[in-house]
Amino acid sequence: MRAAAPAYRELRIEACAPKIMRYTPGSRCTILYRLRYPAGLSEGRGWPELVVAKTYKGGKGKHAYAGMRALWESPFREHGGVTLAEPLAYLPDLNVLVQGPIREEQTLQELIASAVRANTPAAIDELYGFVRRTAAGLAGLHCSDVRFGAVRTWEDELAEVRSVVDDIASAVPTVAAAAEPLLARLEAIAAQHPADPIMTIHGTFRPGQALIYQGQIGFIDFDSFCQAEPALDLSLFLRRTKDIALGALDQDGAELDDPTRARLLAQADAICEVFLSEYERHVPISRPRVALWEALDLLTLVLHSWTKVKPERLKNAMFTLEQHLLGMGFY
Repeated sequence: MRAAAPAYRELRIEACAPKIMRYTPGSRCTILYRLRYPAGLSEGRGWPELVVAKTYKGGKGKHAYAGMRALWESPFREHGGVTLAEPLAYLPDLNVLVQGPIREEQTLQELIASAVRANTPAAIDELYGFVRRTAAGLAGLHCSDVRFGAVRTWEDELAEVRSVVDDIASAVPTVAAAAEPLLARLEAIAAQHPADPIMTIHGTFRPGQALIYQGQIGFIDFDSFCQAEPALDLSLFLRRTKDIALGALDQDGAELDDPTRARLLAQADAICEVFLSEYERHVPISRPRVALWEALDLLTLVLHSWTKVKPERLKNAMFTLEQHLLGMGFY
């Protein structure tokens, strides 16, 4: 179902019971369609029963389609150990990407939250199994022969964080005053630890982008597909895992106390160690570089508590950042 396939343009396809999966006003809408073709016309053609249409703002739709097409046509699709959605078409006039579905029973994000809440040996063991499969799949993606997108560096991320600090400096000057010495020290540490080799990177890899279905893992959302050192993906996954764990008990909006935060963060650290250890079985990495990227990600989460007006996130984010910096030897 590529844009260049005239047979699809000539069909009258009925889209039944569309389901909005995600909607961000002014930015993104993702809709799942169940298709019904004229009787007998689709037999033997392998045409999809389900498709997903994503609207985009800016050039990310075209970028995502091209990146997904490169992956789909590479050996990674058959041998990468993860399921990918087939990119079917990009409609430039509408800025819409059409892709095949990846079936899911739950996301890895949902499994992390439920396992942390249950905190039983069976739940944790099941989670660790899927975390290992996810890490192995990500290592396969990083080592694929696909080379796509611009190169993103740690210095680029550092500059972005500094721009966020500048944006809120006038409103919250104490934050800017505290952030700059931290960034300067991180910059000095980065100079002591060379970057890992540039690889093919998902760009926004988090547990929510790993879908679980019948024991298999699927990867979605290649909007930020690029090239970078693997720590970019690894750090985002680690930071988000900690955020999920700290929010797992937040069912009624009650604020956590520090002992509970420490317990949940310890659970998250164990999950993160399983993930990193499995990844390292396939790809060697510099853990100091991963820690540096994660420090920037955690600081960004703290800053966005102000820029995105989400004060409820602040205490958990600050607690996680402080513990991370303690682990890096800052105190």
